[in-house]
Amino acid sequence: MSKVKVHERLASLIVSKCLRINGNDNVTIFLYPRHIPLAEEIAHECFKKGADVLLNLYTDNYYLSYMSELSAESLRQPSVFCKALSEYSTAQVWMEGVEDPRIFKKIPAEKHDAAGEGESKAHAPYYRKVRSIGLGLAQVTPLRAKTYGFDYVEWKRMMEAASTVDYEQLASTGRSLKEALSQAGTIHITAPKGTDLTLDVSGRPWRVTDGVIDENDMNEGNAMDQIPAGSIYTKS
Repeated sequence: MSKVKVHERLASLIVSKCLRINGNDNVTIFLYPRHIPLAEEIAHECFKKGADVLLNLYTDNYYLSYMSELSAESLRQPSVFCKALSEYSTAQVWMEGVEDPRIFKKIPAEKHDAAGEGESKAHAPYYRKVRSIGLGLAQVTPLRAKTYGFDYVEWKRMMEAASTVDYEQLASTGRSLKEALSQAGTIHITAPKGTDLTLDVSGRPWRVTDGVIDENDMNEGNAMDQIPAGSIYTKS
């Protein structure tokens, strides 16, 4: 499938299936320059639904300057802009990830921690009411692949395929697995290369994350999900 076709299909799935955008929505799309074509497709699909859309652009140099020049004390404070975006957004699409992850080596660990604290203060109060989707495909870059030792072409192909699945079928499969596993007291996981793990899951509630944020998710306070989707986990 061509890049254009992948973007068109993924944008349509995000808007119509995953976030279920409608004319009452205010959608913020967080992106880097390489994401502009996909962000434009998502915005186009949102406009077709009658929604309002803001594109919020980051760059590697912007991120590095932000993290280098601001003090840890300043980074711990919630950004006024971030708070406002989360306050007025009803849905968000997160296409995060610097192009070159080697810039992280230039930033002290203390500042990474401080920035995380500030971001949490800005966005956490809205986690349960703002429908938010994070795109794993946004992390795929040649420099990231080189840094992590991945085959870029295969990584990209895998992420595109996993992001453009039939989400209704995925949700149905997830519900079936949840029903089967939720009755178990222990789960035994094995794999050909030596994995042999036993988990005690007795008494734990289960949730399916299928990439679709519907009314049931919102009622349970689960307004955030990821694409690719398909994980099943217990909540402690």
